[in-house]
Amino acid sequence: MSSMNKIVFLLLTLFFINAQFLVAFNPASASEMVEDVWSTKTAMTQTRLGLGVVAVDNKIYAIGGYGVDGVVGTNECYDPKTDKWVTLEAMPTPRSDLGIVGYQNKIYCIGGQTADADILDVNEVYDIATDMWHTKAALPIKGRYLDAQVIDGKIFVLSNREPYHDSTLDVYMYDPIADVWLKKTTMPESSESSVYLVSAVVNGKIMITGSFPIVENPHIRYEYKVMFYDPKSDVWSKGADGLSEVHVGVTCVTSGLYVPQRVYVLGLNVNNVYDPISDTWSTAKTMPSARKNFGAAVVDDVLYVIGGYTSDDFSSLISTTEPLALNEQYIPADYTGTLSTKQDNSSEGEKTLEKKQVYPDTLSTKQDNSSEPILNYHIITAVTLTVGIIATGFFVYFKKTKRKKVSI
Repeated sequence: MSSMNKIVFLLLTLFFINAQFLVAFNPASASEMVEDVWSTKTAMTQTRLGLGVVAVDNKIYAIGGYGVDGVVGTNECYDPKTDKWVTLEAMPTPRSDLGIVGYQNKIYCIGGQTADADILDVNEVYDIATDMWHTKAALPIKGRYLDAQVIDGKIFVLSNREPYHDSTLDVYMYDPIADVWLKKTTMPESSESSVYLVSAVVNGKIMITGSFPIVENPHIRYEYKVMFYDPKSDVWSKGADGLSEVHVGVTCVTSGLYVPQRVYVLGLNVNNVYDPISDTWSTAKTMPSARKNFGAAVVDDVLYVIGGYTSDDFSSLISTTEPLALNEQYIPADYTGTLSTKQDNSSEGEKTLEKKQVYPDTLSTKQDNSSEPILNYHIITAVTLTVGIIATGFFVYFKKTKRKKVSI
């Protein structure tokens, strides 16, 4: 084999090896995993139901709730990376069934109720950086079973006027900078009860789903509707009907970073999934532990369902209930990143995430540098091949030129 042929053969071999390497490490390769898996993680230190749960900066905070001895102000923080909890400064006003939302490294805890079911208008904010609480302007009404969402720097609180009866859902907007509240347009359709409603933020709008009464004299039936509130126009609109009733449930939204953007509506034996792009519903694997009045949050597009209570008869108002410290993790279906399994005490093992951005991030502009090694390898490969091809071209050119001179 001539020298020129040897170089060409070497370059082709290098190209083939690099191609195989790129396929093996491509985050969207054929080896992608599909999940839909639940597992048990480290429990809270205190059992609680009706607690507020929120994720801020990839950590989860569980605040307040109703424990064995009554309402508490307990404030615990969970780190999914270490699977550990730490106890922080307690909330000044112990309460359960509050509205909770995180904004700019602060957590706003709004409304709720005492152990004697006294309904509150308290608005207290926890500063994560200083581990301190501050009192802010009170909610204009007293409310419990509240939902709170943040859009464009404003906090929106949703409250039924009568939590356990068919009633109107009011919307209040809070400006954290000015520390003032403003009443917004009420939802045009009456809902069954605020304990049957859940909300989420989807594409800059607040999505509300749950049970809505339909009067058909002399009877009333209920439909599971979806309503959208647009804070920019202060206008309500209707979406695709929901699948089933969710009593004292929660919603979680995946961002599109590791799985497609979806809204997960979780409740007793319910895990309904809403696709905001197609405006359609589907179902996913339900929680292993049947429970109600829990909290949930999302970190890296993985769901964590925390606290709540079990019962010997959920349909009865006087049945025995037991608060939980339970913490269960759910990895949605269609997850296409890399997952490695570590041994733990759960039946399916702990899933550890490697950050690899597969889907466009439709909800945030947060930078993710986890794909840089792959990108760097692409660049090195391209440069190597380019230099090799140019060198081969020069080699062939000078080889031919030398032959011409010898023939002359």
